Amino acid sequence: KFDTAGIICYTVVMTTKQKESGETAGERLRRTRYERGMSMAAVARGGGVHWHTVWRAENDAGVPSAASAHAIAEALGVSIEAIWRVVDLQPKARPR
Repeated sequence: KFDTAGIICYTVVMTTKQKESGETAGERLRRTRYERGMSMAAVARGGGVHWHTVWRAENDAGVPSAASAHAIAEALGVSIEAIWRVVDLQPKARPR
């Protein structure tokens, strides 16, 4: 999560597979997007990320940066934890 000035950032270590559900992050992302009736382009626009970032996340072709993951989740109206398994969420000083 980021403050509006971009001063504080979080180190987020995410994994794509959730052992509890057996569903990957990409599958959860796609299901959430479908449930909201949003296109990949709409999620990308809403989050201010490139559509290819959303595509890669949905296809488990990579884990997005913490900033992109937060933006995607926010565009969908869910927490980052609803999509990705967040292993570490600790406030860190932003590197200068």
